Amino acid sequence: IFEPLKLHSAGWGIDGVNDKKIASSYTQDTLLLPSLKIITYPDGGIYMNSQDLGKYLMSLMNGYEGEDGLISASSFKEIMKVQHEEKQGNFKGTRNGLFWWQSKDGLVGHNGGDTGAIAIMKFNPETKLGITFTSNIDPTESDALLIPFEKILFTLKRYGTLLEN
Repeated sequence: IFEPLKLHSAGWGIDGVNDKKIASSYTQDTLLLPSLKIITYPDGGIYMNSQDLGKYLMSLMNGYEGEDGLISASSFKEIMKVQHEEKQGNFKGTRNGLFWWQSKDGLVGHNGGDTGAIAIMKFNPETKLGITFTSNIDPTESDALLIPFEKILFTLKRYGTLLEN
């Protein structure tokens, strides 16, 4: 994935990237965290900068539109097929595929994170606009910290809506 998409900053695990270019990770109390190795392979552990995350999202958006790219359009269609829909709870109505979800607001995306970091990418299939968001503070430690992150995401979505006009 990294070479064909020219994701020059990307690597699998902290050993796969230039550690001098990695942002330090913090708790919500601004406590500096040590570098951690992901031991739950293969559920995560990809490191990349924001520019490469944007390239990756654009590749997904193109595949969603039926364009051949990293994989064939037909393979991409199979990957994006709905596998499960949440029927209850806070995520009721969310539709899940193999590595993505479609939220109630119609955005398609994926997120990831670990202690001291989070990355979110979403796109709107109708407007063909996407957003990426990264942080070196883990907002999932408490609901109180999620509020400012949700405000940032709301602003990014609103800005994206303005761009389409």
